[in-house]
Amino acid sequence: EYDGAGDTFGNLTQVAPVHTRFVKYDLDGFTNPTFRDAMLGLGDVPLIAGGYSYSACVRETLRSARKNGIEVITSPDLLFYSRYNDRNPPDLREDVDAFYRSETHLAKNVQDVIELVSS
Repeated sequence: EYDGAGDTFGNLTQVAPVHTRFVKYDLDGFTNPTFRDAMLGLGDVPLIAGGYSYSACVRETLRSARKNGIEVITSPDLLFYSRYNDRNPPDLREDVDAFYRSETHLAKNVQDVIELVSS
């Protein structure tokens, strides 16, 4: 979340009752050694991701997760969809949507994420 907008944490806790919340200060969370080491130390466990700016910082963090071989699971209700903001040009929206479709397991909703990780 950012400045009180885009709170997705409540939905994330439904999916992962045992979780860790990291605060990041750069677009890419993997620039934080604590976060990077925690993610890489989990082994073969998927990252269930959510966050505020799906077209910037969330995407950059998830891009690094994929580069590091980490499976990423998310859904629209775990992401604050700033794509509805007119400041994002259509080509950016298309590029970002293509990333989520091709590089993550994009579930329909948080309930589908819960079912996916429970199976």
